[in-house]
Amino acid sequence: MIQMPFSPPYRPVGQVRHREPGTNPPPPGSRSTPAVEPSPVRGELAGGWGGPAGREWRGEAVGGWPALVLVLAVPVLLVSAVACISVAATSAPATGVTAVAAAVVLLAAAGAAGLSALAMARLSVRVNTYQVAVLHPLLPGPSATVPLRQVRRMSVVHVSARPWTIWWCPWPGGWGRAAVIRTGAALRLELASGRTFVVSVDEPEGAVRAFRILR
Repeated sequence: MIQMPFSPPYRPVGQVRHREPGTNPPPPGSRSTPAVEPSPVRGELAGGWGGPAGREWRGEAVGGWPALVLVLAVPVLLVSAVACISVAATSAPATGVTAVAAAVVLLAAAGAAGLSALAMARLSVRVNTYQVAVLHPLLPGPSATVPLRQVRRMSVVHVSARPWTIWWCPWPGGWGRAAVIRTGAALRLELASGRTFVVSVDEPEGAVRAFRILR
């Protein structure tokens, strides 16, 4: 018997890939794009990574007793201002002018104490490849940003909070500034200009390690 050479009725044109049940095949002419994985992080860092491709370290801090003192001071100042206005309404003109002036000062102090209480209630710190940002979640400002290229060193320090340690000191006015809302661990930035910047944040060791990775 004569055997004819075998000719397969088809030619393999590619590898058939398994498709998961319930998924639709890609449309004709389309290319499958592999998913982009976030950039790996060396080691586990305290706080949390977020932002584009996970290249931003984020940490927060909750205020301590200075914020509580400021909250309690607001109603005391407001009651004192109302008392001064009552005195002005029933006193001689000279005494009334003094009482009104005192009431204005007390109202301004109450407003400043209220803003300071909101500022000292919570802080958010972000470290990315461009900058170190300090934000007040309960306020639109003030906030501070320091370019990462100007940061020479980060370290962990222990600081004591006071009701006046939240607001930024002008750069020309001193060798450093602080955003300290509670007594405890904080992050200290040493800048290329020789100045320092201290900010309260939970587990600042994570920010230090993030700085070593991102710089």
